Amino acid sequence: MAGPGQPLPVLRRRRAALHAADGPRPEPHRTPRPAEGALIGLASEWDAWFAAAGCRRSIEGTPRLAADAQSLEVAAALAGHGVALGSPVLFGADIAQGRLVCPFDARISFGNGYWLVYPADRRRAAKITAFRDWLLAQVAP
Repeated sequence: MAGPGQPLPVLRRRRAALHAADGPRPEPHRTPRPAEGALIGLASEWDAWFAAAGCRRSIEGTPRLAADAQSLEVAAALAGHGVALGSPVLFGADIAQGRLVCPFDARISFGNGYWLVYPADRRRAAKITAFRDWLLAQVAP
């Protein structure tokens, strides 16, 4: 049905401001400095993101944090612990309100998503179709 969007790196605005003041936009191919915090998320997802951004680099030796949910990883980024891969669909309000910033435009798709599950014989029920239509409108780009 609808996926979580295409994750991109997000970090707390204050942390981004510390490194961006009067400086160039960060380059995705360089190794983050310890002051920038950890790469938050699975190594395989970061490797996929760097490849999608056209970077040939390894995150080996880079400080990392990982959790079992994207919401926890983005919460760590909001707390200033580093850079997480976050979905603009799920965290759009934080991005729009300036709590999170996206220093890079490269997005990736992990091929996973969310599913709306209901009994097959209720597929055309008014409540089901109304909810499905509303849900799709909420996650539309």
